[in-house]
Amino acid sequence: MLYTYIKVCYAKLNMPFRRLKEITRRLKERFVKPKLVSEQRKYPKLEELDWESGRLAKATEQRPRQFKIEDKTYWGREFVSQQQLDINLHLLSRGISVEIPLVTKPVGEKRRVLYLGAGDHLYYLRQALTNPEKELIAKQIAEIISRMHNENIAHNDTHPSNFVMSKNFKVTLIDFKRAGLDPKLDWNNHEQIYFAFSMDYDGLRTTFHQLNIPYELRVKAFKTIVNGYVKMSLENKAKLFSMIEQEYL
Repeated sequence: MLYTYIKVCYAKLNMPFRRLKEITRRLKERFVKPKLVSEQRKYPKLEELDWESGRLAKATEQRPRQFKIEDKTYWGREFVSQQQLDINLHLLSRGISVEIPLVTKPVGEKRRVLYLGAGDHLYYLRQALTNPEKELIAKQIAEIISRMHNENIAHNDTHPSNFVMSKNFKVTLIDFKRAGLDPKLDWNNHEQIYFAFSMDYDGLRTTFHQLNIPYELRVKAFKTIVNGYVKMSLENKAKLFSMIEQEYL
């Protein structure tokens, strides 16, 4: 009935869309009863999540899919870029917590599979985290990003949906389809480093904001990232952090 009334208003009265939205809102407030608090969606506690199966309790863009390889079934993701595979293997060889390649040969035509056995997405867990857990997460994220940048690699998509956390609170960075490698970075030029990794800094700002990371921890995390740049002088680190602080903190 409500839908029919809206259609009549829009078709016969030639009503502006903003006016139509306002009428719809008022009608909902008057006739649609809100759910009781006890019936509303609640985020589960960490111990209630199904960690072992690899399934996500909530669908996201990066939800793992089920793959059958020979006699075994795995949970993973598909990707098509050889560059992504090379970047993953390189970072893993340096001991950095990123996705683990399970199958490095083509599956089907161009598809490859990455095993995602690292837990659930931080974006989904954000309302179930305690402050000590947030501090632990921010510290791990900073270490991963700093070590990755030291390899001249920018992830370019460091949003909360691309960080996953295992049952023992180990954070892993996933989804390198937008990642890039620049072997010619000049680490003596703090401005070049700033612009080379600016998308990562911006994504981290979003991640820390959505995880409700306290401001002091955000500052500490960004300082950890910059201080971990082993190829950069102390003077350039200070200049770089000043640029980051003005734009992203």
